[in-house]
Amino acid sequence: MTTHDTSTDKVSNNVALPIPTAGVDNRVALAMGVQAAPGAYAVLLGSGISRAANVPTAWEVVQDLIRKVAAAENADLGSFDDAPERWWEQQGRGEPRYDTLLERLASTEAARQRLLAGYFESAEPTTAHHELARHVAAGRVRLILTTNLDRLMERALDQAGVVPQVIAAAEQLKR
Repeated sequence: MTTHDTSTDKVSNNVALPIPTAGVDNRVALAMGVQAAPGAYAVLLGSGISRAANVPTAWEVVQDLIRKVAAAENADLGSFDDAPERWWEQQGRGEPRYDTLLERLASTEAARQRLLAGYFESAEPTTAHHELARHVAAGRVRLILTTNLDRLMERALDQAGVVPQVIAAAEQLKR
């Protein structure tokens, strides 16, 4: 069990984490930390960074695909248009999860990529993607973990002259 002492932000493994000085903006403290310890920081990206590029979230893709299935079946979503997942479940098709829906609609990896291309391919990396890529190129950030379905971060890294090593499955990890 990990204990936490809020007065020093100390965790039980005796690693003290500094608390930003009162009156110092947290962003300034982070910027100074990154400057002082380049390469010691990792970044976790979620769908928020890509929303500015009009990239839908996985859930929005699921809802849109369900609407397309309903249209192809000449089904009227009626009151379910704002929550097509409820219509899907009422049809006895189970929980509409991203992975299982894609498997049902496209049986091969190539078919899934073609099905999803329209959601992600036309988007361009945002200023945030390019700034993060600049920090990677400068050696300030060495690791980016992302839950995103798009390749905007990879494209921004390519444009910054960084060849990303993408690991999408546990089998790809070097041991």
